[in-house]
Amino acid sequence: MTGIAVSLTNVNPRSFVARLRREIATCRNQNRELAALGEDAAIGPELLARHWRSNEGRNIQWGLSESPLVLSDRILVAPGGRDAAIVALRKSDGALIWRSQDDEPGYSSALLHPVGDVQQAIWFTAGRALGIDVSDGRLLYTGGPSSILMTAIPVGTLLFAVLGRQERLTVAKAASFAVALIGVLLVLRPAATELAGASLAGDLLTVTNALSYSLFLVISKRVLERVDALAATAVLLAFGTVGMLLPGLPALRGFDPTSVSLRTWALGAFIVVFPTALAYLLNYWALARVQSSTVAFFIYLQPLIATTLSVAFLDDRLDGWMVAGAALVFLAVYLALRPDRS
Repeated sequence: MTGIAVSLTNVNPRSFVARLRREIATCRNQNRELAALGEDAAIGPELLARHWRSNEGRNIQWGLSESPLVLSDRILVAPGGRDAAIVALRKSDGALIWRSQDDEPGYSSALLHPVGDVQQAIWFTAGRALGIDVSDGRLLYTGGPSSILMTAIPVGTLLFAVLGRQERLTVAKAASFAVALIGVLLVLRPAATELAGASLAGDLLTVTNALSYSLFLVISKRVLERVDALAATAVLLAFGTVGMLLPGLPALRGFDPTSVSLRTWALGAFIVVFPTALAYLLNYWALARVQSSTVAFFIYLQPLIATTLSVAFLDDRLDGWMVAGAALVFLAVYLALRPDRS
């Protein structure tokens, strides 16, 4: 990967080309891969600027800043155009090899990550993470649908609880789930490309995971009513640790703990203690006291909390759809928690 980063805020083609020329010159002195392109390579600043314009590249709030991905015979860039979110240009003459997707650009550069025999480039666009086959631009997977598919957990939990005769399906409860789902969809607003089933196998695994957790919430409730929540958390995480260690042992043999910074270790410890152990402890404590579907219902708050944090700390923009979605989620929480007068 190269080190070219060019801001496109209030893009002026002439200044853009001049800035890009300076960046390429600097990176050629620092990067052997770029130096191998040569001063007369077809992939130059004028060509990149032309492709950005011809593919209807879209600017974003803080301007674009990207490191193009230079491969043996091509260079990959993300102009964020319509049907050209990501494009591949031939290194020898700058011709367009392929273009892919319709996403608006994000503040991200590509990461090359081979999986088996497939060379994939990973991007974070404005709305999702995605993996692209560098040979033909084919979408391999995207993280977008998972956030939608995981909303099957509350619905699946309610379904299993009703089938297992642990709960009754009331009009208020059904309405709260429907309103919450609509609110989450308004907050997330998945693009049509995210729901097109480009990676069916991964989507099916996500749904299987969601429904498995739903079933766990239902069948474990009666056990958790009789045992201590802390002990249950320790036992379940211990089993999970064994399951993670077995496939990870080959990688652990070559792992050097000193290669990881203290800050990274601290962040890892925070993730283990708070979003994992403490979250599950509270989850099991709640399962012993309220219905399984009520515990699962609060999963609908996750997209809302994540959006709020991104607006507060990552300068994300709040729009009317998010506000409307949040209002619906809060309404659904009220419907779900109000006393059943029947």
